[in-house]
Amino acid sequence: MREETGLGVDPCTLTLVGRFVKTSALLDLYVARVTSDAELTSQQSEVLAADWVTPEEVDRRLDAGVMADSWNARLNSLRPSTTRALTIAPEGSVTEIASI
Repeated sequence: MREETGLGVDPCTLTLVGRFVKTSALLDLYVARVTSDAELTSQQSEVLAADWVTPEEVDRRLDAGVMADSWNARLNSLRPSTTRALTIAPEGSVTEIASI
């Protein structure tokens, strides 16, 4: 996580949302709590863009088809479990997530 986003998160605080598996791809999606002033520092050789967005904005981007095609099926398949994980995230509700 630190390599792609610059965010240092204690692995013990990660909550696995789900796994998407295809022959050519593996995605493990986690919920992690970070401070509200955390800055994203993306690894330019691997990450085209990174933004803090609300869960609703992720839904809007998925519905509008503005994310890379390969991400649409992956994130859509994990959408219900992501919504549940964000709803029950420790220490209150989550207002923003990193979209990488």
